[in-house]
Amino acid sequence: MEVTTTSVFALFTLLTVSSGVFLLATRYKIPYTVLLVAVGIILVFIAQLPGFGFLSEFPLTPELLFYVFLPILLFESSYNINITKLMENIKLISLLAVVGFFITAFAIAGILYGGSLLVGLPIPFFITLLFGALIASTDPVAVLALFKEFGAPRKLSLIFEGESLFNDGTAVALFIIMLSIIQSGYHGTETIIQGASTFVIMIAGGVLFGLGVGILFTYLIEKTKQYEFASITVTIAMAHLTFIASELISQHLFILEKPIMISPIIATVVASLFVGNYGRVKFSPKSEAFIEKFWAQSAFLANSLVFLLIGMLLANMRNLSVHLWIPMLIALVAVIIGRCIAIYPLVFLFNKTEDADPLAKKQIPKSWQHLLAWGSLRGALAITLVLLIPEDMTIAGWIYTDSIRDVLLALTGGTITVSLFIQATTIHPLIRRWNIDTMSDIEKIEYDESRALIHARVLSQLIKAHAKGYINNETFIKLKEKHAKAFTLWCNKRKEDTRSLYQGDTLATRVLRMHAIGIEKLRLKELYTYEEVTEKVYKRLGAKLDVQLQSLELGTVPQDTSSEKNTLDIFEKISDWVHAWITPSYKESIQNQYLYYRAQSIISRRAIKELKTLADTSDLSQSGICETNMNIFDEQALKKVTDVYSEFKQQSILKMNKVADTHPDIINILNEHLAQKGLFKIEERIVEELLRKEIISPKLGIILKQELAKENNVEHLTLHS
Repeated sequence: MEVTTTSVFALFTLLTVSSGVFLLATRYKIPYTVLLVAVGIILVFIAQLPGFGFLSEFPLTPELLFYVFLPILLFESSYNINITKLMENIKLISLLAVVGFFITAFAIAGILYGGSLLVGLPIPFFITLLFGALIASTDPVAVLALFKEFGAPRKLSLIFEGESLFNDGTAVALFIIMLSIIQSGYHGTETIIQGASTFVIMIAGGVLFGLGVGILFTYLIEKTKQYEFASITVTIAMAHLTFIASELISQHLFILEKPIMISPIIATVVASLFVGNYGRVKFSPKSEAFIEKFWAQSAFLANSLVFLLIGMLLANMRNLSVHLWIPMLIALVAVIIGRCIAIYPLVFLFNKTEDADPLAKKQIPKSWQHLLAWGSLRGALAITLVLLIPEDMTIAGWIYTDSIRDVLLALTGGTITVSLFIQATTIHPLIRRWNIDTMSDIEKIEYDESRALIHARVLSQLIKAHAKGYINNETFIKLKEKHAKAFTLWCNKRKEDTRSLYQGDTLATRVLRMHAIGIEKLRLKELYTYEEVTEKVYKRLGAKLDVQLQSLELGTVPQDTSSEKNTLDIFEKISDWVHAWITPSYKESIQNQYLYYRAQSIISRRAIKELKTLADTSDLSQSGICETNMNIFDEQALKKVTDVYSEFKQQSILKMNKVADTHPDIINILNEHLAQKGLFKIEERIVEELLRKEIISPKLGIILKQELAKENNVEHLTLHS
């Protein structure tokens, strides 16, 4: 595609249109991607009007999709997936992404081949299998946006997203193999063996290459951690370089005259997963927030353009030969049936091997299976792959006047159209009909507590505002009565739900423990931000909290076990294997041990303090707004949890002091460094405040920061990690 003034103008016009479409979709509760495609179709007709021809100057090309948009979408999705949650569901995700994909692809190929023979418009089997390879992969963009909006369970969303990421790689691998077989010819068993070995090499090569790139770029991220612009640049480079380098290696690297094929999608997904999980802590907190917003915006732009351009591409297919409508209908039926053939038997087998206890929450309910089958939308990848087919490709037995690429583009376009305009728009009614959006027991209690807490906070602010004369007495009385009534309502609702949902160990205790872990995680992040814990300590404590949270979600109330580790974090395991060869110094080990117990005591203290603060409604009862027995949290549960955390804190302090008494020389120096670091951070915040209030000029701000860094010998404040 040649870059011209009109093509650039068309690009920014499309971005402007996408913003307007987003507002309309939000206002009228229409799936954003569906509306984008509809508007894209309309734009094709507008482009034919005088003065609007420039809109067609920015076409959807395979290079644009494959090398620009796809790496962005892959990185953004993979970066934000929690590897622990992914590994919890890896059995089902792998089953659907690999076995399910092959079943779907071959089922689609078989049905389309048989159907086309029956109607007298035969399509060669290898062409139907090529179509099966490119269309069997699911596109989660539209469905995940709907899931988030309509409250589908997080686990179901994760299964959809995990399956999509990995079957994208499977799809591209099978597509490339089938394309090669069609072009070079089928030679029986030899071709099958060669195709199977190529597939395995592509997937394994993608995993290994992606892991290597992830490790390399994590190192680069650590070196640029204080500079958010440099960190973003590194992640952009990583997403695209991983993808493109995989392609270049596949095209130009040969061993014993055999090409070394690497799946670019698998490589990019693995590298992004590594950076998003193991490498994320290497970013400074400021950089991390900046990067998350940047990639969210980038994915939004990429998706907006892709679906607008898909709509324009579909509209340009309106002049298809009449005889293609019958194969399009057969292909549509094949895709729907093929997906069902894969989902129901595989999930049935999966459920047979999992714990049947409902509290274990391992089995996939029927309603989820229905949504997995119906909600598997198609989109960008299918269009990308079909556009990669050479226009002049031929095969024996081809009877159509249109090229193979045009016929498959028609079948793909028809499938995507139905996928978006029928399947996507019916997801919300189906979620409601199948009760998939029903709140869990924990969510019901959390909802009641949140509503009560909101009204309690509003009432507290009303009291203060009235006392200061900010609102008059009449307004105060009116608003006070409204929120006091709501506060009482939700406190009573919480009590009723707590009693009715009692499950062995009180549900209220589990909910409060989950609140406490959330507080601990936030405080732990603060400690890491201000370098009061090393990366090793941060990850160890974080893993422990993740394990406890997982236990609570499954219905148990865990005890404090310092040795608990998150056994599902595969990247941490890889890191541990590497570090096993590097023995840490004795001094570092002692420092980390002390910092671990110190951090545990601090986060336990914060959990106790914040839970009590959240539960405190004394100002409301003293003002006569509510009765003294109106409590946001269950009193017994609150006492039980605060007692547990008080014990955590005391035990941690005892262990911390024991380390300090045993190694006074090492710990005294460490405490001096921690104190120095704390004071330096206070000084930095004061300078930032002076700058915000414009008490000092930016020039003075730079001078003061440099002088404070020099006075505090800041280079030597970094702890050994």
